[in-house]
Amino acid sequence: MVATMRDVAKRAGVSLATVSYVLNNGPRRVGAARRERVCAAAHELDYQPRASAPRRVLVIGVVVPDVTNAFFARAVQGIEDVLRPAGHLVVVGSSGEDPVRERHLIQSLVRRGVAGLVLTPCAEISREAGRLGRRVAPMVIMDREGGSTGLNRVTMDNYRSAFQAVRLLWESGHRRIGLVNGPDRIDTARERLRGYTEALAFAGLPFDPGLVQSGAFSFEHGLHGTRALLGLPEPPTAVFSSSTILTAGMMWALREHRLRVPDDIAVVGFGDTIWAPLVTPPLTVIEQPSRLMGETAARLLLAAISGEPSAGDQAVVLESRLILRESHWRVTQPALANGPVAAGSGA
Repeated sequence: MVATMRDVAKRAGVSLATVSYVLNNGPRRVGAARRERVCAAAHELDYQPRASAPRRVLVIGVVVPDVTNAFFARAVQGIEDVLRPAGHLVVVGSSGEDPVRERHLIQSLVRRGVAGLVLTPCAEISREAGRLGRRVAPMVIMDREGGSTGLNRVTMDNYRSAFQAVRLLWESGHRRIGLVNGPDRIDTARERLRGYTEALAFAGLPFDPGLVQSGAFSFEHGLHGTRALLGLPEPPTAVFSSSTILTAGMMWALREHRLRVPDDIAVVGFGDTIWAPLVTPPLTVIEQPSRLMGETAARLLLAAISGEPSAGDQAVVLESRLILRESHWRVTQPALANGPVAAGSGA
């Protein structure tokens, strides 16, 4: 008869869990006397642990709009942090905000047998992509909703985050606040615009469509959109930029115009970067939980691949955090009372 763990536990006079802790090294500490009894019993019974089945190596596809964008790069890093320690492989592709290219990437990854997909959609998720996510390869939507129904997704509260940024600028004494935003077809941009407009309304400030520049999430739009705001007959005294890449373009435009931040114009950005605290002055930003977003997407995907009963149609909304630095004017003003505040913020 081949000895089992149960036989060892009976011989040593300990629980089965204690035998497991001793022979498998953890997670609970076992006293020296019990450990000696377990080891002696295993030796007397010639206990041989069963060879565990080799772990299945998964290949996971990730499709994002631009892998060179710092936000998506950190999100992909979060995905890898979860998958690589288990030996799983990650294949990443950039859609370039092109729905056709996005569809081809998804089809190509599925044909090559990926176990699952993480997708940040360009716009609304196509019917074909939704079908793949429900019937062919499990799919998790990351950062943007994309009109998804029935698919696991992880996003952040873009509305409250934008409201908080504009509220901060209002509290800092500004009454003409510009917005450099992404395209209306993307839900994250729409929610940030909603947060901007409702913060103005709550503060009793009129909405001026001329103070809003909508366009691609790109350096070029950040540059040209800011130039357009600065060219107004009455330019804004503060600007809220709704993404890291837009903020980079915005800062370039401010430098072109030789404007000093915050003396000439105040700035609040969306998304923290390695350079944000290094510029002069350091930038006040809404910090996006990009790496945590990637980690969460990976865990949701693994749960769906494993067929966990509760793994379907989960919507996880992550919190943002306001990082106060020096790029916004800070003067004594009455605070907005009872307005939406992003949970977990520091202001």
